[in-house]
Amino acid sequence: MSSHANIVGTTTAAQLASITEAQNFDFNESDNFTWMEAFDGATEGEVQVLESGRSEKLYVCKHTFSRPITDPRDMKDGDTATDRYPVEARILLKHLKPHSCIISLFACSPDPAERGRYKLWMQYCSGGDLVGQAWASKNRRLVIPEQFVLQVAIQISEALAYLHHGLRHVGDGKYTQDAGHEAVIHGDVKGDNIFLRWQKSADRIGNMPDVVLGDFGAAKLANDRNSMTGMGTPGYHSPEDRAVYGNRDWNDRSNRAVFIEMISRPPSTPRLD
Repeated sequence: MSSHANIVGTTTAAQLASITEAQNFDFNESDNFTWMEAFDGATEGEVQVLESGRSEKLYVCKHTFSRPITDPRDMKDGDTATDRYPVEARILLKHLKPHSCIISLFACSPDPAERGRYKLWMQYCSGGDLVGQAWASKNRRLVIPEQFVLQVAIQISEALAYLHHGLRHVGDGKYTQDAGHEAVIHGDVKGDNIFLRWQKSADRIGNMPDVVLGDFGAAKLANDRNSMTGMGTPGYHSPEDRAVYGNRDWNDRSNRAVFIEMISRPPSTPRLD
């Protein structure tokens, strides 16, 4: 564990159990589900919103495209002899513990009808993504409140503090640190991958939605120098890239680009995937 003065101890089993329970969102894969809508343009699979007939809650199901194994020497945990296990599922289910500022993945199940494809079940964020929110505000000539910009900055910083260092904010500028945490690089931090989740009013900060970092399809362990997941979206390359790809001529843009895009100009097209 780090000896930094603001880190007050190791995250306890009781704390993790409470966080895990809060992030469960009453999901049961055996429920009967009804199709509600689909998102176009997703690059890693077909994405749909489904409603549980039991709980009447909404969930996102990502039906991944198959990724064949091309080099058996590059196999990772979860891969079969012929196909790759989804990167997003490996990172979220095998390497990270639940966190309120990171998208919750409940299950990853192989599709028995289509070899190499998986169904990833994750939480539904009713507020859409940050790009859609910025587009809607600017289209209506509304000013994005400074308080909301600060909310995004704080909660995305909390998500990255957890990914990089296993830190969890416990109030008053203090943190606990998960034992044995493996540093993770998201690899594609941008407005399209930052989602807004409305909670019940008692849980809201300033009557604003929670901010959640999602889409871990380009993520990798920081110590994995042989990852084949790619670099994420051009134009958003961050210092994280240097840790994996070497000292190339990329500026510190990833997080800065998110906020510049949100407060200064509308995106070229609204994105929902």
